[in-house]
Amino acid sequence: MAGDLTDAVLEQRLFAHAGVRSGFRRRAEPDWASLACELKLPGVNLMLLWEEYRAVHPKGYGYSRFCDLVRDRAAAVSDDAAGPSGRRQGLCQLFRQEDHDR
Repeated sequence: MAGDLTDAVLEQRLFAHAGVRSGFRRRAEPDWASLACELKLPGVNLMLLWEEYRAVHPKGYGYSRFCDLVRDRAAAVSDDAAGPSGRRQGLCQLFRQEDHDR
C-alpha cells in the first residue's frame, strides 16, 4: 500500500457506494418475468438460468445472490397474488405486471 494512504482516503475507497439509494442496483437485472415463466418448464432450474444470465452479463450477480433475489422477488409477488377477481394469479403474470408498473 502507498505510504500516503490516510485513514480518510482508505475509508472513501472502501465505502464510496455506501450511500447508494435504496432500490438502486449496480448490477444488471435479469428479466424477472421470463425467469418466472422459464422456471416452470421441465428441466429448467436456477443454475441453468443463472448460467444463461452470466453469459450475457459476466459481471452480474453471483449464483447465491441471484438465487436470493429470485426467491425474494417470488415471495414478494406471491404475497400480492390475489388479483381483483380474488383468484390467485400466476407468477409469470404478476412479474410482468410488476415490471410494467415501474
